[in-house]
Amino acid sequence: MKTLLVAMFAIASVSTFAALPPNYESARRIKAVLEDKNLMEQMGWIETIQSLSGIEGYAVTSAGCTVTVEVKCGKMPGGIVGPCPLIVRSGKKQCMKPTDAE
Repeated sequence: MKTLLVAMFAIASVSTFAALPPNYESARRIKAVLEDKNLMEQMGWIETIQSLSGIEGYAVTSAGCTVTVEVKCGKMPGGIVGPCPLIVRSGKKQCMKPTDAE
């Protein structure tokens, strides 16, 4: 009986440490997007980010321009359990063309 309890505790402990709470994981991904140097270079260091939306990929909008940012989990070193290293890739900046009415 003791062996069964110890085995159940060990399995529960490993699975508990493997997953992060959704809000923490979301905040970690958003922070990685905002700290991406390539994104900041494309958006311009003086532009204010007006919106950031998405789950796996993000659309970052500022002053009529949008950059799509992809966030993926990198490979974990063998046998290590925990949050994966994030790989951030910024797309090219897309800007709306001014209309004739403006």
